[in-house]
Amino acid sequence: MSPEAIISLTAAISIGFRYLEPIHHNMQTAQNLQEQRLLDFDKIVSACKWIIQQVGRPKCMDSLWALWSQLSESMFTLERTLWPTQPPETQLHILLPPQPRPLSDVLLDNFDEYAAYVFAAIDPLERFHQWFVQVYDIVLHAEFNNMLQDSLLLFRTIESMLRMKQRLQSLLPQPAAAPKTPAAHSTAAPSAASTVPVATEPEVRDASGEVLAWY
Repeated sequence: MSPEAIISLTAAISIGFRYLEPIHHNMQTAQNLQEQRLLDFDKIVSACKWIIQQVGRPKCMDSLWALWSQLSESMFTLERTLWPTQPPETQLHILLPPQPRPLSDVLLDNFDEYAAYVFAAIDPLERFHQWFVQVYDIVLHAEFNNMLQDSLLLFRTIESMLRMKQRLQSLLPQPAAAPKTPAAHSTAAPSAASTVPVATEPEVRDASGEVLAWY
């Protein structure tokens, strides 16, 4: 990692850590706010993780990758600070596909179960960005601000794609129900073969009147 990248990551972790450590004169209010912000970060990180696992790391995903890695590092650092004797639960690794994939792969059926994570992450990310704009100089921290804005655009784009898919699926005609088969009668009707009379061979007698048997 280059020195510039290290400085950028350190600044991002510091910003995220400050967001997760709110200052308030009421301790209970501060604790509640911290829990809410931790939940917000968890929603953002989870959505980023599922998208990245589906798409990989093409160039268009640079902002989302940076968002996932920086917020994850902030949560990881907070866990080690608050609970030093316990292993952090925040994961710092993602299993990527063998090759980068197009963004449209989020429309594949295997991503359907993760759509809710994307929907749930947008409002928390907007709240974090609004807080950042109020607290920090967006000119001095232009790179971080651009990353947040670009990530929001990506989330909004993916949200539109997923909701369009859901809308199209809701308009598809439902498959017709299979017709019910009538129940079979308990007594089977006699077959045609059983109702045909069996023909018998005519009797043949010899000159003395004895019946000749057929072999």
